[in-house]
This record gives sequence, C-alpha cells and structure tokens, in this order.
Amino acid sequence: MRRAGATTGDSTTVLLTAQRTKCLAQAFYVIIAPVSAVSLIMTVKNEAAALPRLLDSILAQTRAPDEIVIADGGSTDATCDVLARYASHLNLHVIHCPGANISEGRNAAIGAAHGEIIASTDAGVRLDPHWLEELTQPFDAGADVVSGFFEPDAHGAFE
Repeated sequence: MRRAGATTGDSTTVLLTAQRTKCLAQAFYVIIAPVSAVSLIMTVKNEAAALPRLLDSILAQTRAPDEIVIADGGSTDATCDVLARYASHLNLHVIHCPGANISEGRNAAIGAAHGEIIASTDAGVRLDPHWLEELTQPFDAGADVVSGFFEPDAHGAFE
C-alpha cells in the first residue's frame, strides 16, 4: 500500500509506504524537501551545429530543468529543426523573436518562463552533468542570487 501524507506548514511532503510480508508490517518514512521549479533559458540564432552538444548535456544533468525556454532570434539554418528533434525528450518551449538581440531574447525567455529559479546558458557550451544541481543548491540555504561560470565548447574559428 502506498499513501501520500499531508503537507506540513513548511511544505515538506511525507510519504508513507507500508509493506506487509508474512504478517510483518514495516513502515518507511521518507522526507522530501521542497524543490523550486527551475527554468533554463537561452537565446539562439543559427546554432544548428552547436545545439546537439548543449542539448545532450542538458539531457545528462543530474538535476533536470523543469522547462527550457529558448528565444530564437530568426535562425535561417536548421536550428529550429534541431530543437524540434529534442522537443520530445525535453520540456522545451521555443519563442520566435526574429531580429531580437541577445538581451531582448533573454528578456523574452525570462518573461515566458514559469520557474521560481531562472538559469541561463548559451548554445556554444557543453554543461557539466552536475551543473544545474550545483547551481541551484545555494537556494536551499536561502540564497537569493547565484552565479557561476562556464567554459566554451569551441568548435569554430569564432568560438
């Protein structure tokens, strides 16, 4: 039998699982701390070649984003096709913003995001598998703002 317990005042959920084996009942209590929703945002324009490396690294995260919001600044290459291929594996929302610069695209993505925490990255990077998990951990301790760094995943003369 599996039963979800009531939510306490501090939003901690308690799950109760009872297992019966040969008239022996055991109860296990698992306390799950509340987790804030995380939106991962980025802007792209003509990033078809770089996106698979980034999107594969997002799929490998130990803490997956709850949603990914991508502002496309008017790509003319296969960027939108690459995003469409990954849409079934990721909770991905694409906003089409032809002519938008990076700042305008980020603002549009932030405006469309639903998460309490907004994480931002760029198409020309490959994320460490623990990136999002480690980036969001300080919020559990009460941080209001967290920053980090990345190393570019250069594959072209201009990267």
